[in-house]
Amino acid sequence: MLLAAASGFVQLEDREGANKSLELAQTYSPRDAKLQESIKEFAKLLASSDQLGSGTGFVVAETGFILTNYHVIEGPGKTVIRKPDSDEMIDAKVVAKDVERDLALLQIDPKKFGELRPLSLASGGVRRGSRVAAFGYPLGDAIGTGLKFNPGHVMGLPESSNKDMLLIDGTVNPGNSGGPLLNSSGNVVGMVTAKSHGGDGLDSFGMAIPANELRKFLAEHLPNFKPTDPGRDPQAPLEWDEVDAQVKDSVVMVLKLKEN
Repeated sequence: MLLAAASGFVQLEDREGANKSLELAQTYSPRDAKLQESIKEFAKLLASSDQLGSGTGFVVAETGFILTNYHVIEGPGKTVIRKPDSDEMIDAKVVAKDVERDLALLQIDPKKFGELRPLSLASGGVRRGSRVAAFGYPLGDAIGTGLKFNPGHVMGLPESSNKDMLLIDGTVNPGNSGGPLLNSSGNVVGMVTAKSHGGDGLDSFGMAIPANELRKFLAEHLPNFKPTDPGRDPQAPLEWDEVDAQVKDSVVMVLKLKEN
């Protein structure tokens, strides 16, 4: 748990918090040899890492455009994306941003990625109680380098008091930001952006920018934007493993790295 906490602090660009969590983990002197080695390796990584922070993004055009949150790419450092199931990093250029809506559009060289499969953005709204799932890279690599799946339900609809966000009861952690929120048909109904801060006796919940806001942003900033045709009945429900197979190659880790 303390290793995961340390990784979470790294995603929040809080090196002091990461070091304190790591120091606390070391004071427990775990007997498990693998855990001891993990702590040592993380300490080395923290000392030498060029990583300033990370989040998630997803492909919106086969010409090399990726959508993410603005807060994932803001600040100093170089923006790169990591290909799914790979260590390969690809430089990304920020071509559009909206600070107020917390959106950013990245562009990469499509030749360096391989086949880019844009995700389909839902054209309609989503109902309270609908099944949804967040796909992304929570806590960076602390719990593995692969894509993570977090299912849940829509617990609240956009309104002024919640900053026009969808509220979801699925697990959201640092690193999920910028990832797609998908319905059971595999269409993007929102972008995971934040979580509420729970206190004593309170549970936190996730927040996502609705798909209609993503569409507006892309229509403004993506040349010749046309919503992706899912190529099937967009309302036909799928099993979650089928959704995963459909989207896993289109969801990437977005990283901020120190400039050399």
